[in-house]
Amino acid sequence: MSVREGVINAFHYGNEERPDKKIHLAVDLTADKMIIHVLDEGAGFLLSDVPDPLAEENLLSTSGRGIFLMRAFMDEFNVISGRTGGAGNRDVKETARPGECFAEWPRRTRRQAPTGSVRK
Repeated sequence: MSVREGVINAFHYGNEERPDKKIHLAVDLTADKMIIHVLDEGAGFLLSDVPDPLAEENLLSTSGRGIFLMRAFMDEFNVISGRTGGAGNRDVKETARPGECFAEWPRRTRRQAPTGSVRK
C-alpha cells in the first residue's frame, strides 16, 4: 500500500502526470528490513506544506491521504530531495527475524528519527 501511494504521488503531484517524466523505484532488502525508495522528476515539496488529512476542514476531501497512509503502514517515512531535482520518499519496514512468529513479533527499540523524517 505504501509503495502504491508513493508511486501515485510521484506520478500525479511530482511529475504532474507527464509521460515524458520518469518515476524511479528501488527496493533494498536486508536481513532485518525492507527499504523502499520512490523518486520523481518534479519540483519537490516540503512535508510541512502537506495539509493534515485529519483536520476538520479536510475530512471530506477526496484526496490528500497518501502520506498519511505511508506513515501508518511503514516503520519509518522520510521525504528526500533528488540529486537532480524532484522529490521522493524513503520508507522502511522492519521484517521478522528468523524464528520470530509475525503475530508475536515485538516492536524493536528504535533510535531517534533524523531531522526531516517521521517514525511511528
